[in-house]
Amino acid sequence: MSAKAILKKQNSKPVELWALLGICTLTFICFSHILYNQFLYWDDNVFISGNPYLRRFTWDNIKYLFSNEFGANWQPLTMLSYSLNYYFSKLSPGGYFFTNLLIHTLNTGLVFIAINKLLKLLKYNAGEYGALIISAAVACWFGIHPMHVESVAWLFERKDVLYTFFYLFGLVTYLNYVSTTKQKWLFITLLLFGASCISKPMAVVFPATLLLVDYLLGRNFKWTPLLEKIPFVVLSIIIGAITLHTQSKDHAFSLSFPFITKIMIASYSFLAYIGKLFLPVHLSGFYPYPFLPGQSPPFIFYVSPLIALVVVSLPLYLTSKKNKTYFKIVVFAYGFYLVNIALVLQFFSVGFAIISDRYSYISYIGLFFMLAYFLNELYIKADASKKTALQTTVLLLTLVLAYMGYQRTLVWQNTETMLTNVIEQYPAQVPQAYKYLGIYYGKQGRTQDAFNCYNTLINTMHERDADAYCNMGSVYMSVNKIDSAVKYLTESLQIDSNVFMSYRNLGIIYANKGDYQTAFAYYNKAMKIYPNDEGLYNNIGYAHMSTKQYSNAINDYNFLIHLSPDNALYYFNRGVAEYTLNNINEATEDFERTITLPVMAENQSYNLRASAAHNLSVIYKDKGDKEKSSYYDSMTQQLGGVK
Repeated sequence: MSAKAILKKQNSKPVELWALLGICTLTFICFSHILYNQFLYWDDNVFISGNPYLRRFTWDNIKYLFSNEFGANWQPLTMLSYSLNYYFSKLSPGGYFFTNLLIHTLNTGLVFIAINKLLKLLKYNAGEYGALIISAAVACWFGIHPMHVESVAWLFERKDVLYTFFYLFGLVTYLNYVSTTKQKWLFITLLLFGASCISKPMAVVFPATLLLVDYLLGRNFKWTPLLEKIPFVVLSIIIGAITLHTQSKDHAFSLSFPFITKIMIASYSFLAYIGKLFLPVHLSGFYPYPFLPGQSPPFIFYVSPLIALVVVSLPLYLTSKKNKTYFKIVVFAYGFYLVNIALVLQFFSVGFAIISDRYSYISYIGLFFMLAYFLNELYIKADASKKTALQTTVLLLTLVLAYMGYQRTLVWQNTETMLTNVIEQYPAQVPQAYKYLGIYYGKQGRTQDAFNCYNTLINTMHERDADAYCNMGSVYMSVNKIDSAVKYLTESLQIDSNVFMSYRNLGIIYANKGDYQTAFAYYNKAMKIYPNDEGLYNNIGYAHMSTKQYSNAINDYNFLIHLSPDNALYYFNRGVAEYTLNNINEATEDFERTITLPVMAENQSYNLRASAAHNLSVIYKDKGDKEKSSYYDSMTQQLGGVK
């Protein structure tokens, strides 16, 4: 080995480390604004902030997370990660978003490591730092691309970043196996593949990715490379079967098109993702179908299969004539892209969106690799002036991507910014956007804005959406127009007799009227739909207190405390019920516990701590303990007194 080669080998590691650190830092900075984002009324509120099974890190809750599906996916490891976030951050969103951003940054580093290892195994040595430049470009584009913001900035899509982490880690360990043939690396790869699958089932395509790696590296497709994939394939089949069962049970397969139309849709989606790689504009949190079953597709759909065929076959044909290595690079790159996006090309229509930004998260790696590889080849063969122009162009485009990525994080700041962006691009075309934006406005007390959303849904878009009618009823409840509220809630149940919130809201209305018999009838119907809903149990608890069924109320609050062990209101109300039944010791414990707990924002108006201190003062006065009675009486005054 020459002295120059030895020196180059010695210096390569520090350069790689500095490049890796720089890319990860840029990625973190580019996406850092998500640290200030909020939970969205777009699945986050249902599966994370409103999910009681995340609030205790116990065996029973862990078992529940592993034995149930969430959002039509079996993703227990992802749900477990939310539970860990709750343990450390409670419902403060910053900790959750920091976790997302940290995993995304680690994924960016893993992309760099995996591509670098792959090129070294290929013995790629075009240019002094060819492998380093390609690895850095792929990792950088992966880290900052605007299409990847959705996966990081939407908390419920943590499954994207988490499954990708294990997927890429498994790819790195598999490359270690190929280079060393040590079985431990293959076993570790299998474990990582399993972790990826239970983070998000899309990981089932991992064995196909391994075969693409084998092809690129020139492994002989005889018995060993095929036999070693059998455990991976078996695991893929098992996870795939679970996913199909889960999604069909949850009616995730929403639209039905003829076979030829499905081919057109899949071809269009295939091209749309490629187009947004190069021109990531008009991005949206939701892309509605431009036509529905029974309608004629736009012209672009008819020509999409032909265009897709040309886009794939032309590079394959040209490289097959030019250079065998180039051909293999194109096969690997397109194969990686297609394998990792095939399940979501809407050949089987899942949901009502024709494409989604998040599905580009891992699949783009293949296209980034092909682009970086051939740009580097072009650079090597260019003269000095063209080299400078190429460097400048790539650098400027990368900076533009970084800026666009940062700007895209601002869109995902909260429910209003995200859904308003969807509505601006697709006015009166995405019912879900109006529905969930209306919920957000309702929670913010912006009654008129909420009314406008539901009015658009019902009277402009003419959606017979039971939830929309239910939510309109909630708006009328908030402004005390009870007759209108009952009208819309009843209409909601005529559209769909299983709308939980319609039953619950009707129960609240009749409880407020003092008609508890009717209220309990509605509460019971609601309970049959969601038997463990925290809000419903709270309503039932109040109804039991109001009808002097204190023992039943205590049972209600026992369950509520099990669901939400840090809610001071539940301890206070249980204490009142215990005191009324003359269970003085139990009541004392509950009032003392109330004082020690932080009061949630929605309970501030009750002045729970002062009320609990006042009740303790009364209890100790009745016991003849003047010292403690005086102590709690003073605390009552310090806390603002009882109103």
